[in-house]
Amino acid sequence: LLRDFSPRIKIYKNGTVERLYKDDTVPASYDPKTRVRSRDVTISNSSLSARNYVPDNLSKKTKIPLVIYVHGGGFCIYSSSSPIYHNDLNSLVSEANVIAVSPGYRLAPEFPIFVCYEDSWAVAHWATAHDPDPWLARWTDLTRVYFAGDSVGANITHDMAGRAGGVGNEAEPGNGPGPRKELGCGRVLVGVTEKDIWKGIWVKYYEVLKEGGEWKGEVIMWETKSIGHVFHLYKPDCHEAKELLKH
Repeated sequence: LLRDFSPRIKIYKNGTVERLYKDDTVPASYDPKTRVRSRDVTISNSSLSARNYVPDNLSKKTKIPLVIYVHGGGFCIYSSSSPIYHNDLNSLVSEANVIAVSPGYRLAPEFPIFVCYEDSWAVAHWATAHDPDPWLARWTDLTRVYFAGDSVGANITHDMAGRAGGVGNEAEPGNGPGPRKELGCGRVLVGVTEKDIWKGIWVKYYEVLKEGGEWKGEVIMWETKSIGHVFHLYKPDCHEAKELLKH
């Protein structure tokens, strides 16, 4: 045994990776509860994929915001087809009336961690290109594009915002925010929970942005009391999850 990252994975000296966490997958589909449609797409000229979500019954002339949502999972578990993320994106798309794209980035340790960033950015770039996909081409308002994510997905989101602003990756995984550079957005919402073991990192991130520097946008922190890390994924019907969804 080379590395033991229980309860997620074990890495053996011969290079074998044993995945202890058995993540289920669900197919893209129509969800009658939220009235949201989803489908999987393959990014042309690459091995990358994404799952797209769109509200049902949009008129041909309707244009709505685009959300690039990056899933979490410590860089090594979950996918864009994991049940908890599929259900979460259905709810988000229905509540916010947006189109969502969930990048299917490749996972560690089979791939270096930086690949998670590169894949997510490649999907974001594809999603905002001209006529990338019938749903996106028909209904997306590219003047209103948002990056969102949870856990390490939020870290990847910060990287994408930096790239959109013309700077490179300034956040090392697990180390919180990098130097204050120009982010390619005007507003940032930082969501934290009172009992999250990573709360200190995200509060520091908020404080760094709040202090100013080269980035002059607006930053807001929303804290949920008496609850832990990514609670909204595991308890989507609780009051706190519904309140978070509204923000």
